Amino acid sequence: GGSDPGVVGCSNKIETNELCYPPGAEEVVVGFRNCQPQPDHWLAIFPNGADPGDLQNHVQDQFLWASGSDENEEHWDVISFATPLSAGEYRAYLVRDGPGQRYVGFSNSALFQVATTDEEYQACLDQQQ
Repeated sequence: GGSDPGVVGCSNKIETNELCYPPGAEEVVVGFRNCQPQPDHWLAIFPNGADPGDLQNHVQDQFLWASGSDENEEHWDVISFATPLSAGEYRAYLVRDGPGQRYVGFSNSALFQVATTDEEYQACLDQQQ
């Protein structure tokens, strides 16, 4: 893969606690492992389809620092949103500050969905079975 060699036996990772969220979801729980934590490492939620090499417009400007983690340990934290997330598809990214004011994603979660309706939420859950 194209991951950083970094710490032997450690691979960067980020995941969300759910792949389906109900309409009006106000928080996303993320787990991450950052093998070579740096002061400019952070994590946030981005709309699906965002460019990992030039990440912009993270959702509601909410982010968490990912710099203080221990290698090899997975940390769980909560990103809370002031207003409910819009329905749609998202991914969580571990992000570092890149050249030229760009934000570069170096690990991303599986795609997750915030449903438009309760029916859509249930259908999403059914797909996960």
